[in-house]
Amino acid sequence: MKTYDAYLFDWDGTIARSVEMWLDVVQRCLAERDIRATKQQISALYGDYEMPVKLGLPATLNDKFHGEMAAAANEKLSGIELYDGAEEVLRKLKQQGKKLALISNSRRANIETVLAHRHVQDVFDTIVAQEDIKAHKPNPEALLLAMQKLNAQSERTLMLGDTRNDIEAARNADVDSLLFYPPSHTALYDFGELQAHHPTHIIHGWREFAL
Repeated sequence: MKTYDAYLFDWDGTIARSVEMWLDVVQRCLAERDIRATKQQISALYGDYEMPVKLGLPATLNDKFHGEMAAAANEKLSGIELYDGAEEVLRKLKQQGKKLALISNSRRANIETVLAHRHVQDVFDTIVAQEDIKAHKPNPEALLLAMQKLNAQSERTLMLGDTRNDIEAARNADVDSLLFYPPSHTALYDFGELQAHHPTHIIHGWREFAL
């Protein structure tokens, strides 16, 4: 695999093993508003900030709904684990002098709770969270902001994520992409559909990542 100077990591489903938790939270919060959605319907839109609207929520309530989801997730955050090998990859990249950014549609407070609990709050040079941007992935705003903060060049930057929005955001920012697709994601996403978005690299576990 080509080496890069800057690595932009998605959070949920890429570093944090949290997608299943979020699916439960989304489904429960939607049900409280009398919107019934299956886990399959939710996972098909996972990572899309407009997902609640596409599942039937009035658009005017979308921001408020994301706040409700964040609050509902608080009690579960301490139990979130990192994917096997993720911390090792992050620390090795850090030791090599690489620039690391965390990019997420999740709120900063939720991210920092897990980072602190897993003792990896010192790894990332910058974090771009939900409240830092106006347009969410696949819009490249978050990636471009992170690259600006890192003083990173597009041809030497890699975006790492687990959804089509991550791959498309990378393309829109003119950077290479890596699809993280561990065995547990077969129940969440269609691999063929993700491949159709042409990620630059694909791995099925962090221990495959060439350092």
